[in-house]
Amino acid sequence: NNLYLWNMVINFCAQNNDFEYLEHLIKTILKSTNNKDLINHLFCMSLSRYIMIDTTIEQFVNIYNLLIKYKINSSVVVYLHEYLSSNGIKVSPINYEITFINKPNFNKDKIKNSYLKLAKLLNKKQICYICMSYPTISINIFKKFFEDTNLCSNIIFVSNEHNFNDYLKNNSYSSVFIDQFGGTFGHCNDLGNTMIAENVGKVIIDILNKQ
Repeated sequence: NNLYLWNMVINFCAQNNDFEYLEHLIKTILKSTNNKDLINHLFCMSLSRYIMIDTTIEQFVNIYNLLIKYKINSSVVVYLHEYLSSNGIKVSPINYEITFINKPNFNKDKIKNSYLKLAKLLNKKQICYICMSYPTISINIFKKFFEDTNLCSNIIFVSNEHNFNDYLKNNSYSSVFIDQFGGTFGHCNDLGNTMIAENVGKVIIDILNKQ
């Protein structure tokens, strides 16, 4: 319940430029828990949604400065720094370790249940299931969701790991994602969605050509 309420209040403060109360909230959160995973999840969940709205550079700077002031250990800090730097905005460097910078941030059990539910429904209707992984995430994680079932024979697995990781070697994160709620990935912009569509499109064309 606290997580849900904190998320709501962080969004409200950010959207209304109430950085004084946002600072108070950050202090309260840090006093309430030492759980780094919880803190990372909270700020990714809250601020990634906020970042998706019409936000000014000044607001981004204010939020970034608050996060590094209290050494918030969240991948969203890295994303904000990269976004501001790519827009020519000079901000203070991150002078502490962010342990979530290369760590995926998603609830595997919750995702697994959703994937299994869909797979069972499609299998019941004898529909082939094209199971796609999140960008940058290994398809093997998703294959393991089904390892104790008899569903795999009716599933085609499509990876979005290498196409995104290869692209990110030479391009900025913000050129394909609009937030970093997933740690190593986020909601895609038009280019990111195009990369996903082209990737699964190739698989579908291969299937049709083999029929």
